Amino acid sequence: MEKEKAFACTMCDKRYTQRGNLDLHMRIHTEWKPHSCDVCGKNFRCMSSLRSHKMIHLGIKAYTCDVCSRAFSSNNTLKEHMALHTNTKAYECKVCNRAFRQASCYQRHLLTHSDNKRYACQVCDKRFTQMSYVRSHMKVHTGERPFQCTTCSKKFAHQSDLNRHRIIHSGEKPYACKVCGAQFSDVSARKRHCREHEGLRPHACQHCPESFKRVTQLRTH
Repeated sequence: MEKEKAFACTMCDKRYTQRGNLDLHMRIHTEWKPHSCDVCGKNFRCMSSLRSHKMIHLGIKAYTCDVCSRAFSSNNTLKEHMALHTNTKAYECKVCNRAFRQASCYQRHLLTHSDNKRYACQVCDKRFTQMSYVRSHMKVHTGERPFQCTTCSKKFAHQSDLNRHRIIHSGEKPYACKVCGAQFSDVSARKRHCREHEGLRPHACQHCPESFKRVTQLRTH
């Protein structure tokens, strides 16, 4: 018999069978990360995450992808990578139906539906549910791009943008067209391709009734 999930998070309504699991989950909202890496100083919410992280410093990559043989230092990272091959998004938001491959991205997304936006940007007063979001947002104002591709030296404001960019160099094409099966290395390329099937022309000219599939076509027009 399944245990009753009596302990509910007051911020995102996620429920747990044990109080300890709820307390651990609450660190996502409070940003409390008590476990620190003695090599680089990075902090983590739980000891298991710290242990997995230390594998990076040791150069240990014990988890290998069966599809492309790429190796990873943690099982969670391998699972997230495997989702690229299968195009699986296992975490779906019940509020807006948006789906995510990574549990961490899903948890952060849930906060966007929360009204508890107590952290404000000092430049434009935009408000956020977590201080980490404010720090990430500030890069819009500062123009900071700390994440650099080691292959082509292109820089990005966020780690997630760099991760998507790296797929181009790896040769992977994890985004497939559901109509014809054509595969692409990034989501935007697939979207542009899908418009060929749908006949969509979202870029309209402001001076005449003409519309175009791509913004480059509109500019040329």
